[in-house]
Amino acid sequence: MKQLSRHYLKILSISIVFFVIAYIVSFAITLDDEKVYDSFTQIPIMTYWILALLAFLNYTFRFIRWYNFVSPMNNEISKFKHWLIYIGGFALTTTPGKTGETIRSVYLSSLGIKYSQSLGAFISERLLDVVTVLFLSIALFLFSFPKYTFWVVSATLMVIFIFLFFRSKLLARFIDKVIKHQSKTAIILFQNTISKLLENKSLLKALPLSFFAWGIQSYGLVIIVNALGFEVNQWLIMGIYNISLLAGAISFIPGGIGATEAAISILLTSLGMDLTLAVLASIIIRGMTLWFSVVLGLFSLMILNLTI
Repeated sequence: MKQLSRHYLKILSISIVFFVIAYIVSFAITLDDEKVYDSFTQIPIMTYWILALLAFLNYTFRFIRWYNFVSPMNNEISKFKHWLIYIGGFALTTTPGKTGETIRSVYLSSLGIKYSQSLGAFISERLLDVVTVLFLSIALFLFSFPKYTFWVVSATLMVIFIFLFFRSKLLARFIDKVIKHQSKTAIILFQNTISKLLENKSLLKALPLSFFAWGIQSYGLVIIVNALGFEVNQWLIMGIYNISLLAGAISFIPGGIGATEAAISILLTSLGMDLTLAVLASIIIRGMTLWFSVVLGLFSLMILNLTI
């Protein structure tokens, strides 16, 4: 089975530590230190444990969705190994569009699952994630930013169209007729995989898991904002988190770092929250979601390399 070299893992570990430090420092120097410290210390330690639990539940629901996608491709792979491979992908989640997570395909290819199949599962996951976070964001714009409703609805309809386009079996037939290159077989398998994973029967399991995953994680921002003394409709806060994730993804900045935090801060302040507290809230939620997943992913890769 293919694995990452120890040298590569060492470089990856150092890079993650560097980025975490740079991330914290870059935001810390822009804030009122005394106010940040006072606000930070007023949050109970138990709150961070709850945030970690919510994030872990998010990963668990997404893993179940992934496992339902890829396990039929080779039912001889243990669930624990699937878990390590899936969570290990988070080590490279700070890449544009989370494309680094396709490292899972490297491991799965050695276990008999073709790249075109695992990449099809990856794209199916991304499409479901985009659809889910968009729907979870709609309430925010309907009630707090109605002048942007047209654009949000238009974007939602466009995403739904792309979603239906990728799941259409007609696309595979079109590819079969148009493409003459030898790679056609792999491309058709890739498209057929997406079509199968996004068919109605599969969506009955995948969509609820997607909404549970992102709903739970976005509720973490509600907990943080309330802990900082600012109370507003929880659906609006959850909408802010989800639309900010999309803003980070659209920016194509690795991991949406900076763009997502900026979107969260701007939207929270537009609802009346103090800027310093809004920035602090964005840093905490990202630390307990993005960076928690990166660290967890790194440990999973280390364990995976030791057990193969």
